[in-house]
Formats: sequence, C-alpha cells, structure tokens
Amino acid sequence: GNVLAAVSARAPAELLAVLLAPLFAMLEGNGGGGAAAEAGAMDALLKICEDSAPRLTAHAEALGDPLAHLIPKCIALFGHGDAKMREGALQCVYHFLQLQPLPLVQR
Repeated sequence: GNVLAAVSARAPAELLAVLLAPLFAMLEGNGGGGAAAEAGAMDALLKICEDSAPRLTAHAEALGDPLAHLIPKCIALFGHGDAKMREGALQCVYHFLQLQPLPLVQR
C-alpha cells in the first residue's frame, strides 16, 4: 500500500485512475488476501486521497471520473464492521469536502 501511494504522489493524473482500479477491487473483496488486503487497500487509498484529492477533482473528466466510484464506495464503508475501515473511509471523503466534486455534492 505504501509503495503504491508513494508512486501515485508523483504519477501523472492519468495514471491515478489506473492505480485506483485494483484498490477498489481489494476493497470489494475481489483482490484476494482477505481483511489484510482490504486494510492495505484502504491505507493506500487514504494516502492517495491525502496527496491527490485536488488532482483527482480537477482532472475527473479526463480520468474517467474515478470519484464517481470512490465517493460512493467510501460512503458505503461508513457502515463497515471494522472501525479502521470506517475511519479510513471518513478521512478519504474529508479530503474532498472543500473541493466539492460532483459525486460528493450529489450524495
């Protein structure tokens, strides 16, 4: 998770959408690895949100609007059974509050 987040901080905006896809799969339990993979995906996603929220928002259309999936997924995780997952989801959404991307405003 940390390596992926470090790469994303320096990656061009176009690469971010590619990096997010496997994280979404892991959060949905499709990446294998169980709870550890899910927690690692959340850690990486949180780091990406911390470092790249403005870029994800500014380039949303060019990136295929990954926020249209990210924001609802994080909101759905507010009810997760694991407190760390809930906290990570809340923190991810927090990084977009001031930017007010359309997927967040619509929720």
